Amino acid sequence: MCDNGRMRACLVWFALVLTLAPGCSDSGSSAGDTAPRGDGALDAAPREGAPPRADGAIADGEGDGAAGDAPPAGDSAAPSKDCVPAGNALRVGSGQTYATIKAALAAAVAGDTIVVADGTYELAAGDLVIAKGGSGAGARLTICAEHSRKATLRAQGRVVAIRAPWVTLQGFVIDGKFGTQDVVSVDDSADELVLRDLEVHSGQRDGIDMGGGSSAGLKNVLVEGCVIHHMLNGSTTNQQDAHCIVATDFDGLTIRDTEAYYCSGDSVQVGTDRDPWDNLVIERCRMWTGPLPAAAAGFAAGESPGENALDTKAMPHAGVKGRITLRDSAFWGFDAPTAYIANRAALNLKDQITGVVERCTVRDSEIGLRIRGGSGPRGGVDGLVIKNVVMFRNRFHVRVEDGALGVELLHDTFGRLVDDSGAPQAAGNPEDMLKGGGGGNQGAGWRTANNLFVATGLPSRAAGSGDRAAPATSPLLRDVNNDDYHLLIDANAPSAVGVAVDRDGRARSATTPDVGAYER
Repeated sequence: MCDNGRMRACLVWFALVLTLAPGCSDSGSSAGDTAPRGDGALDAAPREGAPPRADGAIADGEGDGAAGDAPPAGDSAAPSKDCVPAGNALRVGSGQTYATIKAALAAAVAGDTIVVADGTYELAAGDLVIAKGGSGAGARLTICAEHSRKATLRAQGRVVAIRAPWVTLQGFVIDGKFGTQDVVSVDDSADELVLRDLEVHSGQRDGIDMGGGSSAGLKNVLVEGCVIHHMLNGSTTNQQDAHCIVATDFDGLTIRDTEAYYCSGDSVQVGTDRDPWDNLVIERCRMWTGPLPAAAAGFAAGESPGENALDTKAMPHAGVKGRITLRDSAFWGFDAPTAYIANRAALNLKDQITGVVERCTVRDSEIGLRIRGGSGPRGGVDGLVIKNVVMFRNRFHVRVEDGALGVELLHDTFGRLVDDSGAPQAAGNPEDMLKGGGGGNQGAGWRTANNLFVATGLPSRAAGSGDRAAPATSPLLRDVNNDDYHLLIDANAPSAVGVAVDRDGRARSATTPDVGAYER
């Protein structure tokens, strides 16, 4: 017991226990899934795990305690959530100057902010077209909800079309009411577009469809702090593409602090028509699927829609490859083939691309990373660095196919596999951690170094310097049963390979870093 003389020490001890206790968090309980209303629309975003934080970054944890899924803390510079007008404010809503957004748009000029009062705005499909924009960085045209996600735009089909540059659309719930058009449509003229703090849901086509239709190409688009979900077309046995986000013919697309799920196509697909594209960045995002909590748009409750978290499609154009950067993100739930698709992968990386995947978590999928080469007109992956990536509860962690070129796996952690029933394997086959696929496996430039495999031996494709195997029972690892692969003791590699920080952002030893994604 604590007497008065020991009270301060006891209080400190008690606070420390609370800090270290598993499951203790200040993020609050997560919101549950919300059943569809009678009109087929959704009242709120059904979520697995915690909502975005107030600052726009994705909150820690996902509801199942999976380790490593949250991005490192302190790296988000997210915007204010409510509307802060810049320049002249044109107000829309009951009792305001303008009764409709269209009327305010007709009066607006570059630099104005259209502020939309709380409420639900029923629109005719295709009626809201933003055909005028801003004139530069200091003179954007902004259309924003007065309070974050308190204004809902609804139409059965296309709710918003953006056809002008230097536009910001912020703070709305956008409900497509399971119509048969893309919910948000963006054409090639919408350069420098910002889509911020939107919830886009309930469509039978794409949630946000960008680019295509001209030779000019779409330039410099930011999707930030958004949630896109329930884009569903067909059924599990007759699944049709309805992507959360799709983009083609662009140069510069950043998707940040965004969550995408329950889409019957891909969470993100780029290069749909294989027009040229370049500079895709996905950072601090969560892209996933899983059993639907309630029937929706032809899918039954319990069915798991979707193909991939990311699917790249690209044709070589004048020797230019599509560049990708995926960082500080989590991808999961694409866990079994369906009648519609033979192989599901969290990341389906194919055609003429190059880039980096770093500090990500890839889990609970049939294939974690499917890396595809090719010698035909579409080419294949040529130059891809995968570093500080944590993989677990996949049937195959990495599958490399068709002579993919220049693939490097550095300081990655290959955790537990699962069997065909989804049950974790205490001692999975190491060859399934680095699997060869159809058409010739890895090509020239294949390199592995300083990776950690939770297995009784190394896969044959991991012949690099510093690769190490440790069984699931090894004292090296913190808590394999809960997929926490942090190190408890040093596991030094013989030399450094140019990866300066670990999965958590911690500096690595410059000479003998620890193997795997985590530095001790």
